[in-house]
Amino acid sequence: IQQIGARPTLFVHGARDVVVPPRHAQQLYNAARGDKTLLWVRQATHVSVVLFESEMQRVAQWMKERLIHNGRCSTHTAK
Repeated sequence: IQQIGARPTLFVHGARDVVVPPRHAQQLYNAARGDKTLLWVRQATHVSVVLFESEMQRVAQWMKERLIHNGRCSTHTAK
């Protein structure tokens, strides 16, 4: 996670995930630098996160606020 550098990073994780423990999302979030957000989807399991419309709207809003500037998408390349 530290190799991607300090850039806007969004972590989305289902709180009821039994495949990837929620603590892993917390550890990644803690290791990230810069502008970071951790969105817990309380009702979600491993792949059901996308079924929760309100959380997906929050993801879309986060992307709009942090990645889209003046109608153009911000581009970042991994190092």
